[in-house]
Amino acid sequence: MPSLTPLCTIFLLVAITSTARVSTTRITMRLIHRDLISTPTGSTSLPTLASDSESTSTHIEANLIQSSNTIYYVNFSIGTPPVPQLAVLDTGSNLMWVKCLPCEPCSPLSGKRFFDPATSSTFVPKSCDLHCKKCNDMAQCEFRLTYSSAPSAVGILATEQLTFSTSDGGTTVVPNILFGCTRKTRDLPQQSHMTGVMGLGPGPNSLLWRIGTHPKFSYCIGDAQNPLYPYNRLELGDGAIMEGYSTPLVIESGRYYVDVVRISLGGSTLEIPKSAFAKTPGVDDGVIVDTGAKMTYLHKDAYDVLEFTVRDWLRGSKWTRVYPEFARGRQICYGGKAREAAEMFPLLGIHFAGGAALYMDGLGTFLQHDRDIFCLAFLEADYGESSCIGILAQQNYNVGFDLSEKKVYFQRIDCKELDE
Repeated sequence: MPSLTPLCTIFLLVAITSTARVSTTRITMRLIHRDLISTPTGSTSLPTLASDSESTSTHIEANLIQSSNTIYYVNFSIGTPPVPQLAVLDTGSNLMWVKCLPCEPCSPLSGKRFFDPATSSTFVPKSCDLHCKKCNDMAQCEFRLTYSSAPSAVGILATEQLTFSTSDGGTTVVPNILFGCTRKTRDLPQQSHMTGVMGLGPGPNSLLWRIGTHPKFSYCIGDAQNPLYPYNRLELGDGAIMEGYSTPLVIESGRYYVDVVRISLGGSTLEIPKSAFAKTPGVDDGVIVDTGAKMTYLHKDAYDVLEFTVRDWLRGSKWTRVYPEFARGRQICYGGKAREAAEMFPLLGIHFAGGAALYMDGLGTFLQHDRDIFCLAFLEADYGESSCIGILAQQNYNVGFDLSEKKVYFQRIDCKELDE
């Protein structure tokens, strides 16, 4: 059985074709914190859900985050009549997919949100053609989402209508979206509320290419450790916010790569070799930005230096290092409250080519794991894997991706200001 231990992304390969751009120019949505959904009582505090072209590419590589490692979800509805969905927001995935009835296994708590294509008047399965890698007995195009060496999700490709409840109280309908209708899942975390993944990767079949005049999006993350923070948001299309300092964006194998030039702590540059951040064409190295990853994963040469420096800063403080069973790999943990440690810990900065940077205080550097233990929110990347900047490092920033200009923008801001 494949393990789901820390990785930024899981890879899949599907046969797929794209559709033409529609006239919808902008979609604004609230991001929903995982802990706002998974309450001890099983109740939810979700926003109201909406209830009312061919390509020559034969394959794309999409990515699926570990759902146990994600923080934010988006809500939308699929089909006619529309069926509410709650999907993981993931910039590492190029294909949107949802669980379809009949499915196995199916979480009973999510059953009311599972989409039944037989009841939708706008569901159109993709027929077998030259672009389809595999067909089923009904001449429908299949896809397989693969983790490690074993298939983790199996279904068919189809087109369907999506309905979005926007933050201004309205709804937006986007027709003929290609998606994966998943009937079987295996070795994936069975979360009671998750019904799929909304992929915002750069592939030609991503939803990004259907919204606005140019493919771009932005998201603003406030306090990711506070599920009640109400201003986290996602903008698709022409309303995406491209403000602040920018850095070049490199798109390769369905991923968003950035050029990290250094990491600093308290204004001092850590002595990390540049090779730890370097991107080699066609190789899984370099640094990606991913909303589907909670933690930040660094190349061993970078993690070694950061870990030593953090331990040195906390040496002699009132926080004593502990070794909890839940700690992953070489993750370092301490007894106490992360918010207290944050008051004395210096700013940690990730610096990019072009002058852009992500600065995080102690609440971005550390993560409270339980009442009395906090841990470094950075981990060593698996051997042969890219480094990955997760969502905790992006707190208190609006991050904008312009795929046409090939730039990423970082603007430090309280997301509340974007509502004013």
